[in-house]
Amino acid sequence: MASYFMNEGVFELPELGFKDKTVQLFSRPLGKGRELGLIVCRTSIPEGSTLESVVQSHVEHEAKTLRAFAVLDQRWVEHSGSRGIEIASRYRNANEMAYQRQTHLMVWDLWMLFGVTGPMSEREQCDTCLNQVLGTFRLRST
Repeated sequence: MASYFMNEGVFELPELGFKDKTVQLFSRPLGKGRELGLIVCRTSIPEGSTLESVVQSHVEHEAKTLRAFAVLDQRWVEHSGSRGIEIASRYRNANEMAYQRQTHLMVWDLWMLFGVTGPMSEREQCDTCLNQVLGTFRLRST
């Protein structure tokens, strides 16, 4: 059995073929009904896929599902020894243009996505938040 750690405790996960698809979602009110959202997701990279192909599929999905979606910037990054792809984009939500920045990392055999979303007018605050999170990201040993 593998030990599974979370803030509240630890438990043993039976070896029954479970895959970790944990999503952690945080939000911070910005006033006037707006918020800054932070998400961390992880899932296995499909066999035969690369980080580049997974991220490309993810971006293509967002382009199809989010109104006025556009990539503003894309670059290679490294965090905690893991190479990744960072994408800044914008889209139109119900009320205004939204900004999102995502960092996609390949951690062991996992695809991890760290993302922040907020109003385009709060772009600097979004970037600061994600920079702080990624600046403190450290891998545990397997």
